Amino acid sequence: MNFTRIEKSALKAIEKFLNQNVVDINEPFMQSILAQLNFIANCAKEGNNPRTSLPEGKTFTYGIIASREFASPEELELNEYITAVDMELYPEEYSN
Repeated sequence: MNFTRIEKSALKAIEKFLNQNVVDINEPFMQSILAQLNFIANCAKEGNNPRTSLPEGKTFTYGIIASREFASPEELELNEYITAVDMELYPEEYSN
């Protein structure tokens, strides 16, 4: 797991979400996604594994939230940034 790539992908996703006009970032679901992405970026920046930095029994839900909320072609483009974070955070799920 490469913490630099995790941090960069999370920050890129945050930047994309903050600088778009497809979804309202003040919506509760977007606030949740952004909070989780910020947590991931901050953990990775500090050299900590975001997955193991969560309280016991907790998991990231940003991907599930995005899959439920994003439906239009423009929103699905935003989902690509979520997938990029996932690929860095869960490389074993994307390896051949």
